[in-house]
Amino acid sequence: MRISIFLAEDELIIRENIKNNIEWEKQGFDFLGAAADGELALPIILEKKPDILISDIKMPFLDGLQLATIVKKKLPSTKIIFLTGYKEFDLAQKAINIGVTDYLLKPITTNRLVTLLKELALEIERERENEKLLQQYKAEMNEKKLFSKNQFFIDLISNKYSLSQILDKSKIYDIDLVGNNYAIMLLKLTFYDKNLENEQLYNKIGESLPLEKNWLLFNRGDEGFGIICKNINRDKWNGYQKILSNFLNQYSQLYYFGALGPIVNRFSEINQSYKAANKAFALRFFINKTNIISDYKDLHMLEEKEISISFDKLNNNKIDRTYIKRFLKLGEQNEIADFINEYINNKNKNAIDSSSFRYYLLMDTCICCSEFLTSIGISKDDLEKLSIAGAQAVTFDKFIDSFDDIIRQSLKLRDSISWGKHKEIIEKT
Repeated sequence: MRISIFLAEDELIIRENIKNNIEWEKQGFDFLGAAADGELALPIILEKKPDILISDIKMPFLDGLQLATIVKKKLPSTKIIFLTGYKEFDLAQKAINIGVTDYLLKPITTNRLVTLLKELALEIERERENEKLLQQYKAEMNEKKLFSKNQFFIDLISNKYSLSQILDKSKIYDIDLVGNNYAIMLLKLTFYDKNLENEQLYNKIGESLPLEKNWLLFNRGDEGFGIICKNINRDKWNGYQKILSNFLNQYSQLYYFGALGPIVNRFSEINQSYKAANKAFALRFFINKTNIISDYKDLHMLEEKEISISFDKLNNNKIDRTYIKRFLKLGEQNEIADFINEYINNKNKNAIDSSSFRYYLLMDTCICCSEFLTSIGISKDDLEKLSIAGAQAVTFDKFIDSFDDIIRQSLKLRDSISWGKHKEIIEKT
């Protein structure tokens, strides 16, 4: 980037000599213009923001000292060179005290001026590079602080801290946790079309979510967002639920699912709200439309076809694999237990009590997992690792263990591939 220069000089001969006798572009500069006094120069300087201002120290209407004082206040990074006569040496000394970079005694030569300008240009480039490094450092530190803060929230709702530890750590992050009633809300946003532009929009949506005053938003990574709701009651939640839905519905390519845990009286009970919210949150793998539910009891208000599998409609002994596939696309390791629990609870009790049916369900799940993994590029050699050899369905507990193992193996294989290359495929599958 070229260094830009502006000239303020009331003596016409000197002004024209500097303006016309230096090959500005060849020397690596952009000459922005010249003015005959400080008053005329000031608005142009503030508009064009030159890197270097060359100014006579004595000018009518607004002299060099007054001009320099205003410019350094408005544009502190601008370098200023004063042109001064021998009798004005004391003024030049005062100018340096207010932030003027250097001065040249008249009469000046273009060679001396160009030499000084190039020295200042190198100084400006060093300052720009240092500022760039400083901003990068600040961004990295802010990112680390934000990550640490988000992790604090995650650990907090997971009941990893005592109340005294929570209060101590909340001071570090300047977080006010004092309130009357509390609840945890979990929110997941997914774009149907996964691309860089939508990744940026995802972050923008998260940052601009409409929140009640003092509600605390934190990022849970691939699991979406969490919100600690303070001083919450049912009426406030009902109103907020509508506001949030209206806000998210403006994004046509966005699928979202939110769940609010039950309201608790003490902050020490926040983990109870989180557990209930997380249980309800796992149902996003069973619901094919955007939804925000207040707590686990609200599930009964959803259409039965959205959350259940009807065994009366099984065709040729085939099981609906929709929910398994949905979890394979979007689920995480720490959600497996809640998913399996909800999946099994939606099965016909008489069927699930049959060991033969349980074993058939394991086999069908394994086939479903194999088909999904093949579709995203998992090799046959890796698929051989996915096996139900040794899987047991004799007892219900052993059946659950085997079911968990199959899903867990599948997610590990899914996550072993290059995520950047295949994530879009997974989202669209």
